[in-house]
Amino acid sequence: MILHVEAQRNLVREQLKARGVASAHVEADLLLAGVLGISRGEVQMRSLLGREVTEQEALDVASATARRARREPLQHVLGVAPFLDMELAVGPGVFVPRPETESLVTAAVELIGSAVAGRQLAGVDVGSGSGAV
Repeated sequence: MILHVEAQRNLVREQLKARGVASAHVEADLLLAGVLGISRGEVQMRSLLGREVTEQEALDVASATARRARREPLQHVLGVAPFLDMELAVGPGVFVPRPETESLVTAAVELIGSAVAGRQLAGVDVGSGSGAV
């Protein structure tokens, strides 16, 4: 069976929407991008160009979609969460870093930096989950 990226996107969107995922359109693209190992823009381009997904890719997308439809956090499904200018590994038992955490870390770095100008500092984040702090 041949499945086009656009058909896969629509299927994922419908499944997520049926389960009450508010941003089903965006999350469908993010799921496809994560599973296929490409950017969200690449998913959109492949969709417009009528590209296909392999049977294995379709199975992997279906598995990821089922996990998200069960309300597992998208970042856990994908295994990564964006944080500042990096991606952190996350999964069950690891809190997904929130935007507020980015603000906290940015403020702390600025405060520490101004307090000890000219000296190099090192720090360790132990026991807080993803290591974001």
